[in-house]
Amino acid sequence: MAKKTKFLDIPVLTGDREDICESIYEKLARGEKFHLITLNALMVNHAFEHPDFFKILKAGLCVNDSVGIRMASFLLTGCAIANFPGIELFYNLCAFFASRKSRVFVYGSSEDVNKAACGKLQRRFPGINICGRLNGYADDAVKIIKNAQPGFLFAALDSPRQENWLNEHLTELKCAGMGIGGTLDVFSGKLRRANPVFRAAGLEWLGRLLREPWRAGRIMRLPVFLARIIRIYFSRRFPRG
Repeated sequence: MAKKTKFLDIPVLTGDREDICESIYEKLARGEKFHLITLNALMVNHAFEHPDFFKILKAGLCVNDSVGIRMASFLLTGCAIANFPGIELFYNLCAFFASRKSRVFVYGSSEDVNKAACGKLQRRFPGINICGRLNGYADDAVKIIKNAQPGFLFAALDSPRQENWLNEHLTELKCAGMGIGGTLDVFSGKLRRANPVFRAAGLEWLGRLLREPWRAGRIMRLPVFLARIIRIYFSRRFPRG
């Protein structure tokens, strides 16, 4: 079973991937309603600038999806929190849902991508019960999802929009949920996943940047994250007074 550790007061599941999945599966099997968050450095950066977002991260069930957090956790605590790419967690969850014929709703992305991804999900994971799907531009999303009565909701919206949206609506929807960002773009075949060499080196973000240069503005926020971590490191090591 995975254990929880804290990164900047944010509880994060730690352990090998099998242990992390097993911990999540047990919560789902018990029917728990929770917000599963694939945490990355850009989210933490956003939380520094928007304290209410820190509250969302602290209240959720977080899994590290970032090499930056792995490195920062080692610097601050001497213990690195292994990263588990969100797209791979998505695959594991879909296999679990297929084995239990769980009711799953897929929300977000464009209509073409959403439709293609849902069709591929049903082919790749026979038994998965997609009780509904909706693109990210539809009106009355909450009402439509609520009427479908899913046990789990995948929200493919940009971060932090998806985390804010799930935090606001999951209680009303009475289900567990997870933001999956651009996962449907990759899964549907619209985009290719980064080269395995980049993935093995923990540089999947760089592979994606090379394919989508418009993301450079977001990536340039990473040095800000690093500067904040270094400042925290020195403030802990050399406290004033």
